[in-house]
Amino acid sequence: MNGARLTEGVVDNDVQVTEASSLNVMAEQDLPHSERINITVTNGQRPADVHLSVSVIGAAICGPALEVQRGDGDTTEDTLTGPIVGSGQQATRLDFIELGMGANEVRDTFRDYLVDCPAGGPYTMQVVANADSEFPDPNIVNNQDESRPAVTVCCPDVDGDGVPNGSDDCPFVPNPGQLDTDADLEGDACDEDDDNDMLVDTTEIGCGSNALSANSRPERIDTPSDDDRDTQVNEPLPPGAVAYDCDGDGFAGSAETNITTSDQDPCGANGWPAELAGDDNLLSIVDFNSFLYPLRGDGSFHKLGHSVPDAQDASISHWNLEPNGLISIGDLNALNPGVIAPTSHPPMFGGQPAFFTNGGRCPWPP
Repeated sequence: MNGARLTEGVVDNDVQVTEASSLNVMAEQDLPHSERINITVTNGQRPADVHLSVSVIGAAICGPALEVQRGDGDTTEDTLTGPIVGSGQQATRLDFIELGMGANEVRDTFRDYLVDCPAGGPYTMQVVANADSEFPDPNIVNNQDESRPAVTVCCPDVDGDGVPNGSDDCPFVPNPGQLDTDADLEGDACDEDDDNDMLVDTTEIGCGSNALSANSRPERIDTPSDDDRDTQVNEPLPPGAVAYDCDGDGFAGSAETNITTSDQDPCGANGWPAELAGDDNLLSIVDFNSFLYPLRGDGSFHKLGHSVPDAQDASISHWNLEPNGLISIGDLNALNPGVIAPTSHPPMFGGQPAFFTNGGRCPWPP
């Protein structure tokens, strides 16, 4: 009983924090370099939310800056202060909360900071971590910890191609000619999509199209056009193409061998059972309206609300998306991916949605 009284009377909470980061940092000249900070927080004997902050201060010429992290179930999202520049120094700070820490619980968390230094150095950084809770703390000395890393600059030309890091469009991959086909400031030697047509180069090459031309895409057999611009129309894909995702639906051709559509047809007119109006490979208000208009072939009635016998009629059975023998509001709901889902997704791959680009259309316009 006395022990219980003592526990209830304890209001102090001795929170402790330590931080550790490399004290000797080697950074490439004129390139962003990331360093990790390991923060360990120990709660006191009272369960509490523990508030933490971490700061990095250093030579403004290196632009030291902490990277914000999103929260999770245990930690709130970081709040960023800065960068603040003055007297040749730059400072940034992150504040966050470790939620619901138990009595004497220990947690490790990590934050990263970036530096981008010119020639010279070493440049001294200061890393500071602080922690506290809503309860009084009997020992504030261990509420703060800090270190002073020294950043030494090296390697003005990391890839050795004769182009300095700061002006190299592929600083880690040799690209002496600085070729950049799509002018996206990322050289062809390190750019996965040299022509910026939303298909990676390895896929284009494997599927028989030109990785350096945005007008050339893997050939499709469902369009009357020369998609890969090789003067042939609807020719088969080259040998080995089954190892690639030539139609951009998220699956390699080898995974599509047992379905009714081919790897050259990401959606197709038959890919969407709920595509009721037109052939635009889109689910839209037009498809909803098709339940009311046009009328049945003989002009005698609307489809919506019709009874079981009529739902079996071939002229309207296509609208029976929720297979209960009745054309009803349930079938309209089936158009909504958030309600019933399978009918508004392609029938292949267990009803998963196709991979779309360009505002909802299939990768190649029909």
